[in-house]
Amino acid sequence: MNPSSLTPSSIDRRIALSRTLLSELARRAPLRLLVQTLFEWLCIVLMIVAAVRVAHPLFSTLCILLIATRQHALLALMHEYAHYQLSRRQAWLNDLVGDVFTAFPFFISVFGFRRNHMQHHRNTSSGQDPNWMSSLRKQRYQFPMSKPRYLSEVIKHCVGWYTFAELKGYTVDAGMALELPRFTRIARVLFTVLAVLAISALGWWPEVLLYWVLPMSTFLMAILYVRDVGEHFGMPSQGFGHSRTVVAGWLERLLISQNGVHFHAEHHLFPSVPFFRLRRLHRILLSDQEYQVRAVITRGYFGQLLDEISRPGAGGQQSGDRSGGKRTAGKRMETRYLQRQDVPALLELEQSKWEPNQAADAQTLQDRIRAFPTLSMACFCLDTGKALASLFLRPVSPAIFTAPTRWEYTADASAWPYLDGATTRSLFGISLSSNRADAVDDMFRFFYSRALKAGWTDVFLGSPMPGFRKARERDPQLSVWRYVHAKRTFHSQEPLDPQLRYYFRKGFRQIVSVHENYFPHDASLDYGVILRGHLPLSTSKRLWRIVPLFLIESFASLILGGAR
Repeated sequence: MNPSSLTPSSIDRRIALSRTLLSELARRAPLRLLVQTLFEWLCIVLMIVAAVRVAHPLFSTLCILLIATRQHALLALMHEYAHYQLSRRQAWLNDLVGDVFTAFPFFISVFGFRRNHMQHHRNTSSGQDPNWMSSLRKQRYQFPMSKPRYLSEVIKHCVGWYTFAELKGYTVDAGMALELPRFTRIARVLFTVLAVLAISALGWWPEVLLYWVLPMSTFLMAILYVRDVGEHFGMPSQGFGHSRTVVAGWLERLLISQNGVHFHAEHHLFPSVPFFRLRRLHRILLSDQEYQVRAVITRGYFGQLLDEISRPGAGGQQSGDRSGGKRTAGKRMETRYLQRQDVPALLELEQSKWEPNQAADAQTLQDRIRAFPTLSMACFCLDTGKALASLFLRPVSPAIFTAPTRWEYTADASAWPYLDGATTRSLFGISLSSNRADAVDDMFRFFYSRALKAGWTDVFLGSPMPGFRKARERDPQLSVWRYVHAKRTFHSQEPLDPQLRYYFRKGFRQIVSVHENYFPHDASLDYGVILRGHLPLSTSKRLWRIVPLFLIESFASLILGGAR
């Protein structure tokens, strides 16, 4: 074997397979895929025939459940077609076969699924992952969750509680349903017309509604929910690419994890390996020391998984990213929105950067996160879990800075009437704390793209002037106003004060006002300066509202520099 290391996924460069072994595992088997597809349809047809002939309510209910499991098996095979497991060279044929037998019957397409799924692979559990972002907008994907509530959510899926919203999302609203190629649109219309004509001519509408639409609307929804949770949610650690492998027994494989979908971490590590070789891949990886240490391997969808998703702090850092987070390749950092379980790490950062009378306490941090969840963010070290930088903002009326003010009044969420994006386009930076400059840069990139999407146009912040006390000692007659506007000798545009100069380079170039007793800071003689920074290109609010977030993030990287 050639010992050269191969990692087709960028999830973790330390997991490697020999070139020969990976080539063998990743070898396509189109005939096996076709046979498996036909086998699933054969099972469905036989169960429908059996249910019709027996015509007993209990037996029909059992058949409906088992048909739902085979429907899920077909969707798992659609995933294989999305990875071109039938043919990459004849992509049109690959998609056409996948559409007709695994996608169109569920009102979706292989092309649309692939477009979302590739983003999911490249940006798992981040702001650029459409599946993750869509799920986190729903309360039933917020963890930790008690076992009784989780089981109640499974039951609600079984009875079709969420069916209409889910189908509407998949078929109309989601990115996978929009801007399909002309060939796919025509093929879907033809499939629909022919299916309707055939069912009508044969008089099969009762059977189709009872044994296809009903399973898809009930038990299939529950299976998809349980599988989705098992793949990425409520994880006890980051694992590999925020993905979990569930060791499933025979009953769980029958009901939930058809065609190897429970080997999800393996699939994210080596997405070119077809479904029927994932078990072998799992066994091979078990001998890898890095895999043994870091992989999240959970035993049972209704066993250990229930314990993990109900445990306080379930999901670690990634579950807190309710509206997106982004890992920075090579830097071992992750910027994301905050939750209350992040408070201990934030307290450690606060205490390392501020004096006791300046640092926020735990209750204050919790209040900020609760009041402004999409304006509270931090950059964390993925190796240690420590907070490297944090940023808290709130909506603000610019008029507040025309009168004397203090930081605690401006930052207090209850001190004056609440404002949101409908009443103001301005934000106030309550606090910026950091231990690493690159973490701040990463956090600014994260914030900028989301600020454009939300329609914010400018940010105000209060800054100390750490050089003012020494400057006043040298010149007792020096006024604070003159010092604030003093420029460097050989850089005439940059402020003399080092802290003002730092913010100037970050884009905060307008001095709005200067306030006495603004913030307890001895080096500034307790003065504070209100600075304003305009978000570049934020005036095109209507444009950013319709542009996908992942495109805005790519644009933000170009504007602000660096790659996320």
